[in-house]
Amino acid sequence: MSLPVEIQVLPAENSGTRYVFPRRDLGKYHWLGVFPILMGLGMAGFMVFWTVGFAGGFAESFGPAGWLAALVALPGFLGAGTLISVGMLVGFGHAELVATEGEIVCWERCGLLRWKRKVATDVVQQFQVQSTFQGTTNGQPRVYHLDHFSLLMAQTSTGKPRWLVLGYPKAWLLAVAEDLARSLHHDLATESAPQERVITVEEVTVSDPGLTDRWEQPTDSPIIHEEIPGGFSLLVPAPGVWKGSAGLFTFSLLWCGFMVIFSAVAGGILIGGDIKDDKMFWIFPLFSLLFWAIGIGLMIAAINMGRRQAVLAVTHGELKLMQSSLFGTSRNDWQLSELQTVRKGPSGMSVNDVPVMQLQIVDSSGKAYGLLTGRADAELEWMATLLRQQLPHTTSGEPASENANY
Repeated sequence: MSLPVEIQVLPAENSGTRYVFPRRDLGKYHWLGVFPILMGLGMAGFMVFWTVGFAGGFAESFGPAGWLAALVALPGFLGAGTLISVGMLVGFGHAELVATEGEIVCWERCGLLRWKRKVATDVVQQFQVQSTFQGTTNGQPRVYHLDHFSLLMAQTSTGKPRWLVLGYPKAWLLAVAEDLARSLHHDLATESAPQERVITVEEVTVSDPGLTDRWEQPTDSPIIHEEIPGGFSLLVPAPGVWKGSAGLFTFSLLWCGFMVIFSAVAGGILIGGDIKDDKMFWIFPLFSLLFWAIGIGLMIAAINMGRRQAVLAVTHGELKLMQSSLFGTSRNDWQLSELQTVRKGPSGMSVNDVPVMQLQIVDSSGKAYGLLTGRADAELEWMATLLRQQLPHTTSGEPASENANY
């Protein structure tokens, strides 16, 4: 496959090759860059208000020492700058890839902005181009085909994939991947055992992971599976706050810990200063109460996730569900004939950009009822498989071969 004329191929240092991509043509996905820019500008504006308003008020009452309150705004300004830079690079930048004998270096460029990432060539085992991505529509998992917003990745011997170039047509990235593979094979021709390094190019497609069959219960799963008249039951115990909250409890502790320090320092300055009759004295409590409410709300949600337990029972053509949590007990019943499927799906919450999964019971109208958010993926897949096999339109029984997906 020949390289497209839109990509400039230039010589690089150390007998390498430099691939210069044009500016991304995102079309309707242009908001992928605009959105973080707007968020960053909003955050920067708020930090300016904080510095000029709050910190300025402290300085009027306490002199130069009052400007120490402005230090609170520094993390905000750094976060705002990061969001704006990412938005500029994604929405208005272009990619460059430099392949040399020892490493592959990838750049994102937009004016003076630079973002560099690299991978050593001796750990590269395969180049992959992905143009299908999993997402959600109205809470339902979907697979999107974005041929003009594809991703070039390098699979490495460490087991960790490294993404190289994002946001260009699939045909372009496949051509670059094949050219890179040929180049690396040429470099390896002088090695003593080149047959040990066979670098291939693969086009990756995303299937629906929510319908993966898992026929055996995970060995570390505490779920109790019992046979009952007309079917079976699954007793799902509470996972505990630390494990079951998917990191939300830790985040809420950090949030509230910061608020304790912030409230103590800023409150002490306000009370000790001569601004009790100033409007600044009343703005701060309202401002801090809002952030305290967010932190406490996150903590309650995390504790609720960790304390929830459930019982699922399939009996005489019905699926029965009972859940208990901090907020009481709820019950739901479905006729198996009225259900479309049972699956593992994204809950809409993410931790470190990784979707937190849940068990989803989908009725005939396509509406999904989510539960057991944050349980291990293997447990969710196993429970979904057991329940899905009870539906009238699903063939029940064990897998036909030992090569089922686990």
